[in-house]
Amino acid sequence: SVECTEHLYAKARFFKKAGEWVRPGGRIAIVVWFQGRNPRRPGHEKRVEELCQRFVCPSFATMDEYSSWLTAAGFSSIAHHDWTEHAARTWKICKERVKKTRVDHLAKWISREQVDFINGFDKLIEAFEDGDMEYG
Repeated sequence: SVECTEHLYAKARFFKKAGEWVRPGGRIAIVVWFQGRNPRRPGHEKRVEELCQRFVCPSFATMDEYSSWLTAAGFSSIAHHDWTEHAARTWKICKERVKKTRVDHLAKWISREQVDFINGFDKLIEAFEDGDMEYG
């Protein structure tokens, strides 16, 4: 699953089902936008909420929450890889492509949500850089 579980309302239930679908000894791999591990940082919750809205996600969970859901579903040997630095760079590239192609003008004709999504690139980059969001 690549950047999909963030869009689920019942994340824990998804992993419970995944535990039933995967055969014994099988593996599951996910790539996720995580909520950062520093929730006491001023403005953290507000920033995460805004990103949820802009990127059509009901919530962002922490890496620890994902681990607990996987463990509860019967998965073991859970490994984490922090790719936050690479994800932030990817969004910088996306931002440059939008600027170059002027697709932001086209988005205005599609929907307000598309404009919010595109205008959220800077916010997401900042959240990765500040630790409010992680990727792995």
